[in-house]
Amino acid sequence: MLGPGRYGPSFPMIGLYNLRLGPFGGLGVPGMPGGAMDFDGVAGAKRVDNSVKFTSASYGGLTFGALYGFGEQPGSMGQGRTYSAGVSYARGPFALTAAITDARNPAINNGNDGIRTWGLGGRYQLGAAVLNALYTNTRNTFTGGSVQVAQVGTTLPVAASTTLLLDYQYQWANATLNKVHAHQASATLGYALSKRTDAYAALVYQRAGGAPGATAWIAGLNGPSDGKTQTLVRLGMRHMF
Repeated sequence: MLGPGRYGPSFPMIGLYNLRLGPFGGLGVPGMPGGAMDFDGVAGAKRVDNSVKFTSASYGGLTFGALYGFGEQPGSMGQGRTYSAGVSYARGPFALTAAITDARNPAINNGNDGIRTWGLGGRYQLGAAVLNALYTNTRNTFTGGSVQVAQVGTTLPVAASTTLLLDYQYQWANATLNKVHAHQASATLGYALSKRTDAYAALVYQRAGGAPGATAWIAGLNGPSDGKTQTLVRLGMRHMF
C-alpha cells in the first residue's frame, strides 16, 4: 500500500537507495543490515512466514487488505505474531494510502515485542508530473526507540524517453535513540531504450547528525560512512523480463 500503491506510475523509477537506513541502528530491526534497513517496511524486504493474507477487489477505487502471521510459539498465541492492514483509494490523478504493521520477533523480548509501523501516503498527477508524499512512524515496542520519516518526491518527463526522479526525505529519532537524524536527497535520470530496457544515472546524498558519532548510511551500500555524510553515484542499465 505504501510502496507501489503510493508511487503508482512512478514505481519503475524507484530504487533500493530510496529506502531507509541512516544512523538508526539502535532501533534494532532483527535480521536487517545495521539494525535498520527498510525499518518502516515500505519495501516489504522481510517476508512473513506462516501467514494468511486477504486483498480486496477495487470498489470504486477503494482497496483494502489484511495479513496475519502466526507466531507458532508453544503455549502462546501472541509471541512472534505479525499483523498488518492497509487501505488505498485511487481516483483519477489522486491516490491516498494508509497501512499499519506490528511484527513481534523472537529476538525482541522473547517474541513479546517487536517493530510497529504505521504510515500515510499519497500521490497526485499534475499534467505529466507525478508528485508523491509519505509519512511513517516506526517504534520498537520493547525499547521505546522510534524513528519518523517525512518524504516527498516527483517524477518529471524532461525529454523524449527521458524521465527525472527527484526525492527528499527527513528521518528523525526520539530521545531513546539520542535524537539522531538524517537528511537524504536523490536524483535519478532514466532513458528508455525500449519498452523493457533503460539506462540510468543516480546521485544520492545523505547527511546525518543530532548526536556525536552519528554516521550516514545510504540503503543498499555495504557499510556506513566514516563521517556524517555519504554520497552515491551510480550508472546502470536494466532489462525487465
